[in-house]
Amino acid sequence: MATPLEQNSAAVQAASKARLLHRQKQLRQELQQLDQRLAVLTDASNGRACRRACSAAPWQVEELWRVEQLHLEAVNCIALSEGAGGLVASGSSDSTVVVQSAWSSTAGWPEPVALSLADGHPVTSVAFVQLPTGFDKFGVAAAGDSPVVSIWFGRRYEDFDDDQVCEHLDIGSPVSAICAGHPVSAETGSSSACRLAVACSDSVQIWDLLAPKPTSVVKQLEHPGPVTDLRLLSPDLVASLCSFTSPCGDADHFLYLWDLRESSRTAVCQLPMSLGLGRLPGALPTPRGSRARRAAKMDAGLGGGGGVGALLVVAGGLVFEAWELRFALRPIARCKVPPLLPTEGGSAQPAGSVVSVALEPQHCALVALSVQGIDEKAGSVLVGSLAEDETPSFRPREGWSSAEVLDGTRVTSALRWAPSALLGTGHAPASSNVLVAGTDDATLLAYQIREPGYSEEEKPG
Repeated sequence: MATPLEQNSAAVQAASKARLLHRQKQLRQELQQLDQRLAVLTDASNGRACRRACSAAPWQVEELWRVEQLHLEAVNCIALSEGAGGLVASGSSDSTVVVQSAWSSTAGWPEPVALSLADGHPVTSVAFVQLPTGFDKFGVAAAGDSPVVSIWFGRRYEDFDDDQVCEHLDIGSPVSAICAGHPVSAETGSSSACRLAVACSDSVQIWDLLAPKPTSVVKQLEHPGPVTDLRLLSPDLVASLCSFTSPCGDADHFLYLWDLRESSRTAVCQLPMSLGLGRLPGALPTPRGSRARRAAKMDAGLGGGGGVGALLVVAGGLVFEAWELRFALRPIARCKVPPLLPTEGGSAQPAGSVVSVALEPQHCALVALSVQGIDEKAGSVLVGSLAEDETPSFRPREGWSSAEVLDGTRVTSALRWAPSALLGTGHAPASSNVLVAGTDDATLLAYQIREPGYSEEEKPG
């Protein structure tokens, strides 16, 4: 039988445990209330953004040029280069890559050049390869749903020819995305490196195209799940997007940042995000004849000043997030795509999912989203501003505004903003923003886009 002292001690312990359990219950209830409050505020914010988007003045859009019938099937990807006065490369489901002048409507420019993937796969990723000073040529790299990356080299783009294929890089597994960086000095200082980043399955391979034996990977970055997209922010900085559900289930994608100068193969930063897509069974490119585009997309930029750091934007499903590396604990902007998209005739259709995302590279202030309708037969391009007057604060200023770039009868499957070096050439004012778009009906277009309220009197003198 317990002594009075033992009984008193047990009673004290029982009372203390009861108080702890009661406090734990109170904390859970407070946490639930905070979560509910946060959900209400988030929904209200999204609602205000959508209402502002519907009531805001339209963005001013002018079509600069349009090229049709260069491809037989959908344009899946676009790359832009500042070389040779501006070049555009477009990859299509018909297995071809077309290289042409960025101002193809100008008389006197050479005819576009068409290249083909030897394996016959749809082209899902394309990039220009810039070689270091001293090389009088450049390259175009392309890949499809196969373990091979093809690269063509030439002094001028009209020199490209299928018979002069270049390099065939054996990746080892189907490629989901490629990205080329600017030439950089090698660690020895006696040569130069030309890097190509390739996303395949659960890893990113870094290739040096000028290595004596480009049959081995310079570095391989392992991921916990399929890599759906990537960008080279600088010669030594790689950002990658990975589809992976966290153990606690609060994130379905991770954004990784890698420093190639580090000997460690561990990411210097990883950002969890929930896009509502779940883990993909693989980094699946768009198959021929299919409109199922579930993979999340990303874009990135370093900004042109004003205190802006590296900015990463991600879109998947109907969710958009923007991250600046100085504020990596949370996204600086997160919002949902408006539930209704404008279509031809002024009607609207429910939004289905984001197909492509593009970040304006000079100031990292404008973002364009291509969203397909729920019927997957039509879509719209939405343009939003991330910048406010009080830089470097990045928040949606007016929500998403429909630029009404398209007539609502097709899906824009690829988007790219033109680099600043392509502006001010006489073809597009230096003060404008030029968006190049590729559609699922094999059309390539360039648009000059200005923010709402722009007037000719405000143009720089």
